[in-house]
Amino acid sequence: MLLQEFNEFHGRHGSSGTGAVARKLSSASLFLLSYLIEIKPLYLYDGDHINKDFLATKMRYRPEDKEKTRQRILSVSARRYRSEGLTGVGIANLMADLGMTHGGFYAHFTDKEALVTASCEYAFSAMLKNWDQLQPTGGTPFAARVRDYLSRQHVDHPENGCFAAALAGEMARRDTRSRQAFSHGIEQMLLRLAEEDGRPANLAPEAVLSMMLGAVMLARAVSDRQLSERFRQLAVSALTGAEPDQP
Repeated sequence: MLLQEFNEFHGRHGSSGTGAVARKLSSASLFLLSYLIEIKPLYLYDGDHINKDFLATKMRYRPEDKEKTRQRILSVSARRYRSEGLTGVGIANLMADLGMTHGGFYAHFTDKEALVTASCEYAFSAMLKNWDQLQPTGGTPFAARVRDYLSRQHVDHPENGCFAAALAGEMARRDTRSRQAFSHGIEQMLLRLAEEDGRPANLAPEAVLSMMLGAVMLARAVSDRQLSERFRQLAVSALTGAEPDQP
C-alpha cells in the first residue's frame, strides 16, 4: 500500500516529487516501509530524494514467491471446494481468507474455471501421492487402499478427501477444461487399481472405483448413521472379502 502510494505520486509528479511524497508519509510509515524491504531508512530516503531504483530492486516479486502464493491459493481452494462445493466458494471470499485482494487472484489464474481446473489437479495429485505411500498391514496393497478410501475418517471429512467423491455431481456441469482435469484424475485412480495386487479378478477397476465412490457418497448423504455405516462396511466387505464390523 505504501509502495503503491509512492508510485502513484511519482507517476503524477516525476522525480521532482519524490521528496514531497516522502515528506507526505509519516516517519512511522517510512520506517515500516524500510523495515519491510530490509533496508535502512537512510538508503530509502535521504531527506530530499527517494531511491526508487533501489526500492524497486528490493521489492521485486521473485518467481519462487509467486509459485508459493499459487500453491497457497490451491491448497485453500481445493479444501474449500470439497467442503462447500464449487458454487459455494467465490473468488473474493477465497482471496479474503488468504489475506489477499480480489485483484491479486488474476496474477495466478485467468478466471474461476482455471482455478477449479488447477484445484482439481492439485487434489487428485495429493490423494494419489497418499495412495502410493500406503503400507499394507496384514493384507494386500489393494485391500489397504480400499480400507483407506472407505474409512470413517474419509467419509466424515470430505474437505481432506477425494475430489471425485466430493464433487462428481457438480463436475458434470462444469466447463470442458475442468472436466478434462477431472477425467485425468479418475484415469490415474483406475491405473492404480488396475495394477494393484489383491484386486479380485472378476472386478474390473471401473467396477471397483464405482463401488468405492458410490459408497462414500451415499454414506455422506444419508442422515441415518447406521445406514451410513452399512454402506461403508458392506462395500469394504464386498471388495476385500473381510467380514463387516458388527453394529
